[in-house]
Amino acid sequence: MTEALALIRRIEGDLAALRRLLDVPVAEPERAPAPEEYLAPCQLADRLGIGEAYARKLIRRGLKRGEPGFVKRGGRLFATAEAVKTIWNG
Repeated sequence: MTEALALIRRIEGDLAALRRLLDVPVAEPERAPAPEEYLAPCQLADRLGIGEAYARKLIRRGLKRGEPGFVKRGGRLFATAEAVKTIWNG
């Protein structure tokens, strides 16, 4: 494991050196929600005061649109509360 981390650090250092040579600006990484921010439809329903079926519908809509903050893992739906609010209000 430590060998892999050392290799990753070396690659990152090489990439940074190449960016400096090419004078390429470093892009801001897109912030993905932390795994603990993802909630199941029942948790979202309780938190947002909506029905669980409606929470599932909103999550499916977000997945279909490809919006950030929505995932399907192992056949189960998850989303962040903020992402559901944007679909709900939008």
